[in-house]
Amino acid sequence: MPRGVKKSTADKLRQELEKIRKNISDHEEKIAALKEKEKEVLDQIHDAEMESIRQTMEEKGLDVDALKKILDCYEADCSKDEAN
Repeated sequence: MPRGVKKSTADKLRQELEKIRKNISDHEEKIAALKEKEKEVLDQIHDAEMESIRQTMEEKGLDVDALKKILDCYEADCSKDEAN
């Protein structure tokens, strides 16, 4: 019973190359999806941190201007420490 035409080495390598390219494409899609998920999680972290700051400000009765003054004083104190 004949089994058909035997594939040349070049044909086998071309098939292998196509499989490799398909795998690369699949992995690139997975990487893109993971990067999008990473961005979403980073955004959620940022939102959670900002909410924590907002809650602390509310508990302490601070508004944005008061927080800016506190940060400016902190920055000035740190500059003095670095100079010494």
